[in-house]
Amino acid sequence: MPDPQKTEYGVDRKERSNSKKSKVMESAGKVMATVFWDAKGVVLIDYLPHGTTITAAHYCEVLQKLRRRSKIKGGVSWQK
Repeated sequence: MPDPQKTEYGVDRKERSNSKKSKVMESAGKVMATVFWDAKGVVLIDYLPHGTTITAAHYCEVLQKLRRRSKIKGGVSWQK
């Protein structure tokens, strides 16, 4: 009859509970990112500052960043 104090790996439950515990760290929480990519990979990642929402003005700024990035890298030609 198997020993009820042994786990399936043969370690005593007491030994396992006394093992070193990892430290719990607070996470950064939720993060909002806008990601643009093409066939070659990721073109732009824009992280929204904590506590703000996406507005038309913010989204226009992101699109302007994307346009500048594509011109620098010689990517897609954007029409006005």
